[in-house]
Amino acid sequence: MTECSVPGCVNPAAKRTWCASHYRRWQRHGDVQPNTPLRIVGDLHAQLMAKVDRRGPDECWPWIGAIMPTGYGSIRVRKTVRLAHRVAYELLVGPIPDGLTIDHLCSVRHCVNPHHLEPVTRAENNRRRDDRRSAA
Repeated sequence: MTECSVPGCVNPAAKRTWCASHYRRWQRHGDVQPNTPLRIVGDLHAQLMAKVDRRGPDECWPWIGAIMPTGYGSIRVRKTVRLAHRVAYELLVGPIPDGLTIDHLCSVRHCVNPHHLEPVTRAENNRRRDDRRSAA
């Protein structure tokens, strides 16, 4: 059995290449190291972008912060946990119109690239999801 890949940790690797403790920390905080700052207080844009693996404009921008069991990224905004892709859309594009949800055009739930996010009705989002599943 291999050891956890976090420097200094000698526990056996369980998931990914981390031990169970570091894996849980990554799930909860988006970081396996306990001595790194976990959030930037005050500037929401800076807080958001600190947890984004920003790549080219047409590529997915994976959320590297906390990931929910559903696969969506989450971010704490004023004591409330919000979906990271919705916060990204609101900060980088503008408000999400009432009654609409955000569709990931790339089908990657933890992507926060605003070019991959489109406001649609829930019915349209479900239709697109079903079309993608039947095409696969």
